[in-house]
Amino acid sequence: MITADNASNNDTFLKELSTVCSNENINFHHKKNHVRCLAHIMNLTCQEILKNIKAGEAQDEDEILKEISNGNDDINVIPKLRKLIVKIRASPQRKERFDRQSNLYSRNSLNLILDVKTRWNSTYLMLERALKLQEVSNFVYMIYILELKQSIYKFVFY
Repeated sequence: MITADNASNNDTFLKELSTVCSNENINFHHKKNHVRCLAHIMNLTCQEILKNIKAGEAQDEDEILKEISNGNDDINVIPKLRKLIVKIRASPQRKERFDRQSNLYSRNSLNLILDVKTRWNSTYLMLERALKLQEVSNFVYMIYILELKQSIYKFVFY
């Protein structure tokens, strides 16, 4: 038995392996001995569910920062949370401010978690951690909005 994900190159490999085994008089059938990886199937299923509930797909930090710089604000809660996490993690000042607030709320050593495409439960873990840090995140978000308003004010009036 061989366990692999659903990539077509694995099917090609197993067919070739079946041929080699057959030439050596080894009983091996490429379809009967291919076990699909359950974790991979669960990940694909979770990603599809998240896409259908408008949670969007997990993205890397560079993609999210690019969306932020393009001014894309037409998003739902989970994508907004992703953007907030990336904004906090991208700036040493925001990260330090978040850590100070986290200590004030007795949430020592808890960091925000950003989900990734390859871990089926990472969106759940991101949401769970965000709920634990909700008070801290709300404060930091308010500071971010104030900073944004100040920079707009400076741009308009100076």
